[in-house]
Amino acid sequence: MEVCKPDGARCPRGTHCEDDYCVSGLAATCPTAAGKRTCATDEFCEWKAGIASCVKDPPEVEIGQPRGVFGCTRPQDCASGNGCCTSMTVAWQRTYCATNCDLSNTSLVCDTVADCKRKLELIPPHLRHQAKLSCQPREGEGPSWLKQCEVDVP
Repeated sequence: MEVCKPDGARCPRGTHCEDDYCVSGLAATCPTAAGKRTCATDEFCEWKAGIASCVKDPPEVEIGQPRGVFGCTRPQDCASGNGCCTSMTVAWQRTYCATNCDLSNTSLVCDTVADCKRKLELIPPHLRHQAKLSCQPREGEGPSWLKQCEVDVP
């Protein structure tokens, strides 16, 4: 997350400083049984046992649990200029909005392949034209509606 101070470092456009971090008024899209809904700004989209719901204070996620806690589920859930990133420690099971996702250790959450162009930065320039980007759910893990960017260089 971007660090800020009320009288010091400013936040990017579309965000504001809260508890020394830049946050937006946007919230996670949560595909619940009743249809897609937007959680409140202080809620997360929790997915467990195949069901998604908006929750305020979900317990921490542990690696290997068939459960996820998402601060964002689409790039549009984050302020302009930010990305929706997966966690380094619990992979797809936790997402958050950040100014810069660590492209080597996390994945970008996507709606379409166009959301994945930043992943090309990981490929040497002379091989980028061979790279194939895709936006798809993780096979066998997580909800089918949570898609992540993948890059393949033949």
